[in-house]
Amino acid sequence: MEGIPNLHEKLDAGVARRPEYGPLSLDLDAREFSIAGAEKPIHLEPKEYQILWLLVRAQGNTLTEAEIVDFIYGDMSDVKDAPLSNTIPATITKVRNKLESVPGNRIEIRNKIGLGYSLEINPEPAS
Repeated sequence: MEGIPNLHEKLDAGVARRPEYGPLSLDLDAREFSIAGAEKPIHLEPKEYQILWLLVRAQGNTLTEAEIVDFIYGDMSDVKDAPLSNTIPATITKVRNKLESVPGNRIEIRNKIGLGYSLEINPEPAS
């Protein structure tokens, strides 16, 4: 599976196989997420899973797009404005759509303009 071995290599020894952020739970082996109270887990593609896993691990802290690219693709500091320029925002949009597809979900990916992305738990479910 593309991307997953790379993710396994980057896991710290003490990191849970099912990291959580509020009502959101990830399953590393099945590459899916679930929201507490939802009927079934939602499958993620490899890059979608890596981004969501990284945001969950950040526990609400903001990650820059460069940090996300570096985590997924490795050090690409020598590549500027590469074809990857839309990859992260497009993948985040796909993850957002999957999060929004879960009835009662309160987890959102926020884009903090000029800063990066973070997960937030809203007091009310997204509509």
